[in-house]
Amino acid sequence: MDLSIVLDGSGSVGATAFREALGFVNNLIETFSSANSTVAGDAGVRFAFMVYSNWQEIRFRLNNALTPAEMRRRVSTTYYPEGGTNTGAAITAAVNMFNQSGPIRPGVAKVITVFTDGQSGDAVVDPASFAGRNEIDTFGVGIGTNINQLELTQIAQGRDDRTFMLSNFAGLAEFFRTMNEETCKIPQKPVLGAVTQDQVVKAEKRFFVFALPEEGITVVLDNKNGSTVSYYSYTDDTPSSAFNDGIINGTTHIPYRELSPKDTPQIYISVIGEEDTNNYEISVAQYESTPPPTTTPIPITVVATTPVLTAGPNTTTTSGATAIAVVNALFVWLSTTLMLSQ
Repeated sequence: MDLSIVLDGSGSVGATAFREALGFVNNLIETFSSANSTVAGDAGVRFAFMVYSNWQEIRFRLNNALTPAEMRRRVSTTYYPEGGTNTGAAITAAVNMFNQSGPIRPGVAKVITVFTDGQSGDAVVDPASFAGRNEIDTFGVGIGTNINQLELTQIAQGRDDRTFMLSNFAGLAEFFRTMNEETCKIPQKPVLGAVTQDQVVKAEKRFFVFALPEEGITVVLDNKNGSTVSYYSYTDDTPSSAFNDGIINGTTHIPYRELSPKDTPQIYISVIGEEDTNNYEISVAQYESTPPPTTTPIPITVVATTPVLTAGPNTTTTSGATAIAVVNALFVWLSTTLMLSQ
């Protein structure tokens, strides 16, 4: 996952709430730093951190080389800027930062989490939609007092289940639990042919979505240690034992299915850990049927042969048994005919 944290440092938040929010950010980094999902060998979770008011200050980008401890130290030393609240501009800057923090990791979930009181001086709907068009999921986290719930929902692209309220540290554990559940529901989107390696604990879930070509796809799920169970669905983005169109076991062919002309054909896949620690590798490629082996017909040449009788007994040259029998029969007939005529 690529996680960009955007913190409101405007005057309406207040110095006390701002310092508490820095603590929330540090705990968020610490919580997700233990994740170790990899796609094609890249590091699992990358972080970016930005503070904004009338302007934005990027404290570190997604492609930073800081350790988790160094990132938390940089967060802790962030000053409180005060000033106005341009949340929409901050979201736009965060989206652009994704494109400027290459290389882009194909298939990795992209998330922007905005900590704010929801009292923005500019519009947030269009910037949030801009994030959505760039396949970035957004979360709104309320801090301070007089939080504007409607604006948090707008930041979260209209999804109330991706908005949270944090008035104090008492709700921090619940926030992290829910945040982890929600971010894990965001499907990774690897390209066909990519290999994804990951680790899940017992009952932990991972979700993927793949394009579905007309030939169908072949899914290879390889458990390196532990055990996982995997389901796929054409319509449900979080397939489970209760809602699925099939189970993935080892190498599985998933055929094409057209749902409606306006929908892009795709397939949703879930992987769920069954033991305490489970390492697995999943790859998906376009299905290629194995045609029957082609053979070149061997030409057969028919050679006509003429039986030849020689003076020697039982001697023939290039003559078959049938030809000899015919000649002998003819010889007997001629002999019999001559004897009768005498």
